[in-house]
Amino acid sequence: MLRMFRRSRGFLLLDILAGTFLLVILVGAFVALHTASIRSGKTGEDYSRAIAIAQRELENLRLVGYDNLSDGHLLDLGLIDPEPTESPYSFKNVVLDDGTRFSAATALNKGDGTCQIWDVSNRVRGVRIIVSWKTKEGNGRSIVLSSAVGKY
Repeated sequence: MLRMFRRSRGFLLLDILAGTFLLVILVGAFVALHTASIRSGKTGEDYSRAIAIAQRELENLRLVGYDNLSDGHLLDLGLIDPEPTESPYSFKNVVLDDGTRFSAATALNKGDGTCQIWDVSNRVRGVRIIVSWKTKEGNGRSIVLSSAVGKY
């Protein structure tokens, strides 16, 4: 009977070691999954900000209208940066809302915004908005929105 008791102790030790091993594996997997979900959330947040910035700039340019899509008018309205003075224009430092979080430079890591305007016909101009930024890992990301502005 004493012999059976000793075997039982050894079996309990193996159970504890196996259970601890499984617990460590599960905790490691959970931590890795949690880290990936945080990174994915940050990426989604950056895309949402970039889209909001691009949409706001595009809406502002469409409101300005066909006749006012020139560097002088856009600069006077505060929709583009002073440089460059021809298309593609920069709006990297333009605050597109009351809060500074809607400037490409302040809302995104190494954020940049450019606006290209070209004549499609004598009554239509094309507008392309590009917002780009870098992830924490240094990977480049960008979104592009395009539209047409007609002369009424």
